[in-house]
Amino acid sequence: MQEEIIRSFGKRLKARIEEIMAEFSQRMDFSGLEKAINEEIVEFSAQLQQALLCFVLSDKMFLSALKTYAGKLGMHLKEFRAVTVTLSNGQRVQVMSPYFVKAKAHSKRKRRKRGPNGTGAHLGLQVLGFIGHASPGLLSYAVQMALLCPSYEVACTVLAERGVTLNIKSLRRLCWLAGHLDNDLRGRIALTGHENLRGYTLVISIDGGRIRERKRKRGRRAKHLKRQGYHADWREPKLFTIYLTNVKGEIVKEFTPLHDATMGDHEAAFALLETYLRNLELEQLDRVVFCGDGGSWIWNDVKKLCNHIGFPENTVYQVLDYTHAKQNLNQIVDMLAP
Repeated sequence: MQEEIIRSFGKRLKARIEEIMAEFSQRMDFSGLEKAINEEIVEFSAQLQQALLCFVLSDKMFLSALKTYAGKLGMHLKEFRAVTVTLSNGQRVQVMSPYFVKAKAHSKRKRRKRGPNGTGAHLGLQVLGFIGHASPGLLSYAVQMALLCPSYEVACTVLAERGVTLNIKSLRRLCWLAGHLDNDLRGRIALTGHENLRGYTLVISIDGGRIRERKRKRGRRAKHLKRQGYHADWREPKLFTIYLTNVKGEIVKEFTPLHDATMGDHEAAFALLETYLRNLELEQLDRVVFCGDGGSWIWNDVKKLCNHIGFPENTVYQVLDYTHAKQNLNQIVDMLAP
């Protein structure tokens, strides 16, 4: 099938090149030439990826391994379903994907019939890295644009110029899916696996921030207004930084500092922090230092985290941030000596 696609593309491209060159010789528009050639290449790439994806999803060895994996999840293969996926070049292609559903519980009690939602999954696509029917390349590119651009609207415009058509709702959904990936995965991909911690001090700085999240107001724009209004409520992200210091208190440059944050509550923040720590060889460390302000949510959860991981008590130190400590001491002095 791949050879047939390549031969067909070669014949079509040969004829198309003649048309493109004829148009270019008349208009001398190189941007039009670039666009026309890129469109042909993108279409060929989509056809080739579609063929390879269909081949993998129907491969007997792949299906056998997939069924074993599904069995561990309590699922079984129901059927092959046609599903449309979006590739990194913005092309949408249809493939036949193995669809798995939860195994029925054996019970004598009659149960009310459930609807189809939430009962199955395209495990083959998930194993290959597809999230929300979007390819790994598309997910990465879309999320990068959402982070780099000042708004989802601008990000969608930039993506459209590259041939990737996404509306604001779809882009927001992809970002949401990326943000809710397995926390353990976030902890692993940030590390090389060869970090040398022996004899060093691991410093963990925890703090809360303030950020405004702009959301468009629902409903139609009033006639006397030029723009649609929006809400900009303040929210508090939970942030932490992890870095190494030597016996002199100097930052170890060979260890890349780790930064992460979450818009969840304090429990979500410490759950994320725990995934990072469990992917480090903590037994090599001389000591662990937690640094933060006077927020009670920090120190209460630090104690719980140390119990979960099993840090020896003589290696854990808790340090109050100097600026906040000085501020609180000044308040005490003012109260005692007005």
